[in-house]
Amino acid sequence: MQRPLIYIQTTDAFRKFKDGVKGCALVGIDTEFDRTCTYWPDLCLLQIATSKAVFVIEPSAFDLPWLTNFMADKTVTKIFHSCRQDLEAFYALFGTIPQNVFDTQVAAVLVDMGDQISYADLCQQLLQVNLCKDFQFSNWAARPLSSQQISYAADDARYLMVLHQTLTDQLAATGRQELMRNIMGIYEDLGTYKKNARRYFMNKIYQPSMTLDYACALYQLTEWREQYCQTHNIMRRLVFEDKDIDRIMQGRETSTQEIPVFLKVKHIGHSIKTMNTKIKRTLASLKIPMHYVTTQDMIIDFLLYPSHEENPLFNTWRYKLIESCADKLLMIKSKFQAEQNQGKNGNKDIG
Repeated sequence: MQRPLIYIQTTDAFRKFKDGVKGCALVGIDTEFDRTCTYWPDLCLLQIATSKAVFVIEPSAFDLPWLTNFMADKTVTKIFHSCRQDLEAFYALFGTIPQNVFDTQVAAVLVDMGDQISYADLCQQLLQVNLCKDFQFSNWAARPLSSQQISYAADDARYLMVLHQTLTDQLAATGRQELMRNIMGIYEDLGTYKKNARRYFMNKIYQPSMTLDYACALYQLTEWREQYCQTHNIMRRLVFEDKDIDRIMQGRETSTQEIPVFLKVKHIGHSIKTMNTKIKRTLASLKIPMHYVTTQDMIIDFLLYPSHEENPLFNTWRYKLIESCADKLLMIKSKFQAEQNQGKNGNKDIG
């Protein structure tokens, strides 16, 4: 039986929705958001599917304290597909992250259905349901929404509960339930969504060939932009784009501020790249994408700090996955720290 679509635009209708989800142990959730001009995703629509109905909810109808508590309720499994940006939108709205999350895209990867599989492809392969994709790039901030947009949005949540059951069975058959829970723990961690300039700089801007003075000044410019954009909720490219950063730096005086520790060390870029290669190759043999297991921050901290026992790569579930290359990682760290000690006295070249 096709579940009805209920479009909620008022606080009175939202109160009825709250009664409709009481006692639900499973819900499918999707969002439509806009971030064409903003740093944080601007939530435009919330879709929640239960066993009885699919609710499409306007933000103007939200009871925010109730939604915050509902998303934090660990007795309710919240099923998403490719939920990192959805959860970031919730973080921007609530300041917290939903708990007891199940991502059907992650589950599909773990049961060997390929990396980054789309929701439409997953529905087609597992459920033989063909979804319309015509409204994928709609202007979700515009009002009023068309009936086609509302129907499209509802379908984005409608099949999540069925996908969850199928994928849960497959995870059990492959023995990957615990790995799935561990990865979801990353998604539910508030720290995952707290942006920092170092992470962005090392992922998007830094090049090993940069001199220390140049990299330091570039990092400080990146750090300023990151703070400005977060404070004013404005997209980075509206301040300046990454591709323009060299032009902006022309004629800029070398900074006299203290050099960040992670830039001081000779060959840090080479060591990061070598570690990435070793870890990626090891995880590829297990058919696990690297970004499910580690972050650039973990790798940088592993290299910088003397003890590795406190690093999440070595003291959590991750270690079982990277154990076969652990000795090689420690060798890279040892060589890196030896070079650091040798290069403390004035070597300006960090590449």
